[in-house]
Amino acid sequence: MRYDYSVHEQRIYATIIEALQKSFNDEKNNVFRNGYPENRLLLENSWDDFRKDFDQKDVEYEKSMDSLPIKIMMKDFGVPSNHYDQLKRDFVNFGSSPVGLRIIGSKGVEWIEYQCLCRMRIPTNLQRINRVYALFTKPVALEMYRAMHAGYTTFMKEVILKSQSKYTPRIYMFLSAYPNKQSCFIPYEELRLYLRLDVSYKDFKNFKDKILCVACEELKILYNKGLSNLYFDYSPVFDGDQVSGISFQIKRLDNIKEIEIPYYDDILKKNLFRLLTVYCGCTDKTASFIVDKSDNDSYQQICLKIDELYEKFSSEFCKVSDMEAYTLKVFENFFKSNSKAV
Repeated sequence: MRYDYSVHEQRIYATIIEALQKSFNDEKNNVFRNGYPENRLLLENSWDDFRKDFDQKDVEYEKSMDSLPIKIMMKDFGVPSNHYDQLKRDFVNFGSSPVGLRIIGSKGVEWIEYQCLCRMRIPTNLQRINRVYALFTKPVALEMYRAMHAGYTTFMKEVILKSQSKYTPRIYMFLSAYPNKQSCFIPYEELRLYLRLDVSYKDFKNFKDKILCVACEELKILYNKGLSNLYFDYSPVFDGDQVSGISFQIKRLDNIKEIEIPYYDDILKKNLFRLLTVYCGCTDKTASFIVDKSDNDSYQQICLKIDELYEKFSSEFCKVSDMEAYTLKVFENFFKSNSKAV
């Protein structure tokens, strides 16, 4: 979302990510029971859809190119049919959106490989054919698989789909980075940079009326409908007669907040258990020990720790001989520091 996406492009982004994650979850439940996902990532449920729409030669060619197709129904984009022409143009733009993949080369040198997030396969008549395909390369899909547990929620999709201003989802995502705080401050110019305003809305009154007030009202409406887990109030901070920053007051209710991570004891604990056994070499006993100490508040931090450990263990320069013992020590220290903080 750091790119200057239009409202439609934000909706495309949210819908495609959700569809990809659903495919991962479906396959994970059926296929990812042993071994590393990298060796088994086939998304056969997506290929079944693709085979129905395209001939065998096309299917074989895309498989030889290491493509992973995701079918998405037009109704899922939340755009009325009279806007399909604009949506089609946005698909073209989205199909060329860049993504950077982090690669560790020889001697630990870090490289970034740039390619498109995905290719878009679009019917010439969107009114008659009610679906499109996003085709991912396997490296991009794998990066998204590893990151799928780190913060994307149903609320985020609802905010993106239901907002009329493209700045509302950006402010929502900024505030979501402070899950345990009731307020935060950001310098005015830094906020403008984050929102990618460039020279737009240079006058603060215009910025306030067109961006802050609109986002504040939209999130409050979505929150009251149960479609957002937060809304906000704000106040400008002045340095003399100039605005130096914005102070946000973040509003949440506990019963709304809990919806963000449902059925924690079952779904998410099972996911942590799988990540620890697959990526960190943990036995069932060690994985269970770590999972039993986890909760809603620590879930995302633990996932990020697992990502860090996996990256360390995957490096050719890693000198850790016992991944399980190393992982256990890391999490013992993690839980100890968290208990002290509380």
